[in-house]
Order: sequence, then structure tokens, then C-alpha cells
Amino acid sequence: MLLWEAGLIKFEITRKGRKPCHTKPIVRITMEGSEVTTVGMDGYVRVWFWETIDTADPPDEDRFVEIEPIYEFYVGECEIRAVQKIKLFDNEDFGYYVMDGLGGIWYCELNPKEILNPYYKLYSCHGGKIMAAQVSSMLPLLVTLGEDGKISVYNFESKSLLLQKEFDKVGTDLIWFSGRISMSGMDLIASFEDGVIRQIYLDIRAKGKPTIHMTRAIKAHTAAVTKMTVNPRNSLLVTGGADRTIFVYNLSERHEKLDYIHLHPMGFVQFDAIPNCFNWKDDKSTILIGCKTGEVYEYRLPMRISDEQTFLSYNITDKKEIKSTTFTSVKSVIRRDLKRAAIKKRKDKKRKRKLNKIEKLKKANPGLQIDMEQALADSEPDEEEEPFYIPTVPNPILWLRYTNRNTIWVSMAGYDAGYIYELQPGAKEPIRSTIIKDGDDCEIHSFLELGDFLIFGLVNGKLRINEINPNDFTDLRNYRLINMHDPLNGTIPCILSSYDSKNLISVGFDGNIFICSWLGPEVRQIQRRSTAFVMPSTFLPVEDIDDPNYPSLEQEKIYAEQKRQQDAAAAHERKILAEIARLQDKFNKLMIENMNLNEDLRIPHKYMLLDDRITKQIKDELQFELDDVREDLAYDLEVAEVGKTKLYDHFIKNLDHIPIKINSLGSDAHIYTFRIERLDENFEAIKKYVEEILQLEALKRR
Repeated sequence: MLLWEAGLIKFEITRKGRKPCHTKPIVRITMEGSEVTTVGMDGYVRVWFWETIDTADPPDEDRFVEIEPIYEFYVGECEIRAVQKIKLFDNEDFGYYVMDGLGGIWYCELNPKEILNPYYKLYSCHGGKIMAAQVSSMLPLLVTLGEDGKISVYNFESKSLLLQKEFDKVGTDLIWFSGRISMSGMDLIASFEDGVIRQIYLDIRAKGKPTIHMTRAIKAHTAAVTKMTVNPRNSLLVTGGADRTIFVYNLSERHEKLDYIHLHPMGFVQFDAIPNCFNWKDDKSTILIGCKTGEVYEYRLPMRISDEQTFLSYNITDKKEIKSTTFTSVKSVIRRDLKRAAIKKRKDKKRKRKLNKIEKLKKANPGLQIDMEQALADSEPDEEEEPFYIPTVPNPILWLRYTNRNTIWVSMAGYDAGYIYELQPGAKEPIRSTIIKDGDDCEIHSFLELGDFLIFGLVNGKLRINEINPNDFTDLRNYRLINMHDPLNGTIPCILSSYDSKNLISVGFDGNIFICSWLGPEVRQIQRRSTAFVMPSTFLPVEDIDDPNYPSLEQEKIYAEQKRQQDAAAAHERKILAEIARLQDKFNKLMIENMNLNEDLRIPHKYMLLDDRITKQIKDELQFELDDVREDLAYDLEVAEVGKTKLYDHFIKNLDHIPIKINSLGSDAHIYTFRIERLDENFEAIKKYVEEILQLEALKRR
């Protein structure tokens, strides 16, 4: 915390040892009397004594004040964003509501007179964006997957949260399998940003309370899973990943041993872009893929893949089956044409007014001569047109679908939003563009066709309900806008209809879920399931995939093949070495037998060699290895030689003799030689010079 005075920071407040007052951001500071209360996102509420802070006077070179709170309250494992007293004017009540940024509302008591204050969670929800949602095809159940990794199950008839499970990964998409493939109708698949899809089972009939079981975790992608889809026949599951692949699974009605859906990996198809949305063609095996960089792919998936085809790799890409179209932005052209049309319309109205005025003048003044060309000339200068704009990187395709004209309807993000474009496979540009009235630059993130209505979920949190024109499905002029989610961060990624079409459900990035009564024409009436569910008798324990470096299915194939090749190479090597050992043993026996013969009967050794080149090659290889060793050790050898020379020169070279010790035979007496250094080479010259000087001195004295 920082204490300000007159617009300047006076000093910083910390706990003892310069520890921060809270380990996460402080969201609220209040002062009452001599107590300062701080609320932190770390789950703590702390009370500080103001007099200690106010009277503190730290030195100028160290503007820190270290104090400890007088009271401390722990709310729980939550991220406090707001605190509200329940009874504002009751000083004897210490109950508070706490808003949890991780999703939920807590109750706590902040009573300084009590050592332990109660706290518990009152309500749980998503702590961020809701990325996907699905409804049961036979019960009033809604499942949502949040960005926080929470999976929540709601009963929207009783308006209650049945159960919740949290994964420590960012959620991306969710699928609830139809009762036509799921025996119990309680099988789901959730995808996450770590590239893993997790198969889960809702055990709503569990004894005690409903439970979510994870029945399988599969990592088929090396990057985030972006989208999932099931074909109309409920026989194939397709997942798209940020690694630019789609992975295909075959769905069987039940596991070999258990009563839930079994996913059999078939293989993956490689593309040049990241899949972002899917749709299916009428033939039930051709998938339409919209990508994050504007590409549209159409691919016919194989219904069966043999184990032999994927023995070495799961890659089943057949480039001949890939049909691609790339979206080209035409919004700037449309805007230019609209602007031109508006200018022309305005000028035509102006010309018409001038003509009417001229006709009145002629009637009032017969014979009046008027230069029509000059009178009708446009006095306004031509407006300068804006240059065409085409995004450098094409915008993502948010959703796409086939039309009855054998074309593709696409909704774009970014600059190209505000229109729905009709693409013709093979065409360079969209062949038609349907403007969304009152929705220019407004992205359409989701759609739902409900009877005679087409419902759009917009980026600004609104629902747009369009009445379908039976003669022209692109006619979206008859519509109604309903404000539903937050206009700033309430993008609607998913719109759903309940199993009996009596409810319309929308989820948003603002974390809200809205369930409305649908008062439009009834579309379908599905009887609520009353028969007993076929529930699995047991659930096998399953290990989750938590390691981010865990190999994908394709990497497992590659590693398995590498291991198989290594094992085969090692087995071959062992076989060759065993054969060499056998032949060597046989050769040694022959050599022994040869040596046991008489000398005149012995075969010379040179005749025992099959080829001199083999011996030469072995000698050359040995010499090469020796040279290599000498080269590697040359530096160390040189260092050792220099060190040895220096030690010899310092300790031994200058000695007159090596010191010795002689022990007596009959006593403990010892004789040592002195360590005497040898006189250097200049000693004799100096000695001779001194003797000559002495001789000269002696001669002078005579």
C-alpha cells in the first residue's frame, strides 16, 4: 500500500520483513474510525491501525513502514472482487456477502471478537467466459463449459445447479451425444486448450448426489482443440485443432465392457489453416470446414479405416478429396457502391426539384428562354471515394452452412462483419452479400434455425430474431433485436433450444445464461423420457492427462515405431555379435589345433587371414582412434608437461644433490645430508675475477 500526501507518495506500507500487505491485488480500502480495512484478491480481509501509519516517520533514504494487521479474516479459496455488508445499519451483525472472481458468492462473518469466523459458498457459477453449452435431447438439463474449465449442469425447469466439476484447463467446446447413439443419454465430450478431449458421464441417478465421471481422456492434437462436431448419422466425431488438423473418431454405441460410448480413433487430416467451425453436407460424410484465416474446405471423410492403414501413422489425408475456397473481402466495394447509390439518389432528387421549379417558371413566364444544361448542372463537387481496403490477413469464419442453391453461407469476423456472404465453390469472390440491417460491423457468432425463424447471436450481446422468407432465405428484413447480454463483453457463442422447443437458451462471454420461454410456433414435441436409464454398472478409474508434454496419438505412433526400429536394430546387432563370437571361437579353436601340429605341418598365420585389407582396415581404424585420443589429450598433456618442468626447475634442478637419510643399524641415530643449492654458472667466473683482483693487490704490495 502507498500513503499519499499532497499529491505525492509519502511512503510505502508493508508487513514485517518487507512482505506485501496482500499477495494479490487489493480491490477495496475503507476507513472507519482508527481502522483501515483492505480487501485482497488473495481471499483475505485485513484491518490495520491507522495511528501506527499516521505517526510513522521513516528516514528519507528508506521510505518504508513495516506493520502487521490487528485483525485478519480468511474468506476461503476465492478471488474477492467485492464485499457487501448484509445489514448495513446493524452494528451487532457482522455478516457479509463476498463476490468471487472465480465464480460464485460467499458468506462470511468479519467479527473481530471471534477467533474463527464462519465462511461458506452460497452460490457457484462460471468465473469468466462461457465457451460452449449443450442441452439434453430428452430432459430439461443444460451443460455449460467455461473458460475457467468448469463444467456445470443445470436443471432449467427447477432452476437449480445440479453439479459442477472443474478441470485445471481452459475449456473450448462441448458436445452432448444424442440418445440415438448414447444408451443413457448422459455421454458428453468436452475439449480443452491443452489439446485433450475428455469424455464425461453425468450420473444424475447416483446415490447421495449427482456425479460427473470422466471415462476417458484422449490427446489427439498438439495444440488447442478449437471446435468439435458429430455427423448427422451419429457415427463420426470430428475435432479441429490449432495444429491445423481435424481428427476423426468412429463412434460405437457402447464400450466393450461398459455401457457408455466408445471413441475409436480413425486418423487425422492435415490442412493449411486452423479449423474454426464445421457443418455437414446432406450425404452425411462430407464435412465443411471454416478456418480462422478465411479458408473454406470441403472434405469427404472415409467411413471406415483399417488398422493396417494407420499402423505406422494416423495421417489419412487424401489431397485429392480436399476442395478449397478462400474468402475475398468485398465489403469496401459494397460500401463504395452503396455510397455511390446514395449520392445518385440525392442528386436525382435535386435534379427533379430543379425541373419542377423550371416548369413553374415557364408557366408563369411564357416565352422565357432557359438554358436547360446550365440550369440543371450539378453545382456540388464530386466526392472523393475512399480507396478499397482488403485485410492483409483474411478474417476468421465464425460459422457456415450449405444453402438450397448449392452454395455456402458464411459469417465473417473483423472488418468483414455486418454481412452474410454467399460463396460459390471455385468462385474468386462472394456471389451474393446479405446486409444485416442495424448490424454494420457487428459480428454474428452463432445461429439457430427454429421453425420459421433464424436466430442470430451477436457480438454486442443481442439476439436478432429473423423471420425466414420461404421464397428467399437471404431476405432478413423482417427481424427483431432483443438486448440480452452485456453489450461490451457479452458475445453470444451459442444459442440452443430445449428438448421440447419450449425454451430458448443463450450463453455469453459475460458469464451469463439466459433461458427464455419460446412463444413462437411449436417446432417439435419430444416426450420427456420416463423409462429407466440404462446406467453403467461400474466406472473404471481413469487417469487424466495433466502433463503438457504428454504425447499425442500421432506422437505415440511415431515413438512406438521408433522404438520398434530401435529394438529391431538392437536385435539385429545382438544377432551379428553372436555370430561373430561364434566364428571367433571357431577360429581360436582352429588356431589352437594348428599350433598343436608339428612345425612342418603348421599353416602359417598369414594364410589364415582371408583378406589383408580387413586387417589393414582394423589397424587404420585403431590408429585413427589412437590419433583421435592423442588429439583430445594433447592440450592436457602439454599442460602436465609444463607443470612438471616448472616443478622440476623450482625444487630439484638447482640442488647440489638429492637429500638423503641414513639410519644406523645398532641405534636410533640418523645422518642427514643438507639441502644445498648448486651454485649457478656465474659463480666460477666471479670467483676467478675475485682471485685475479687479489693477485693484483698482492703484487702491488711487493
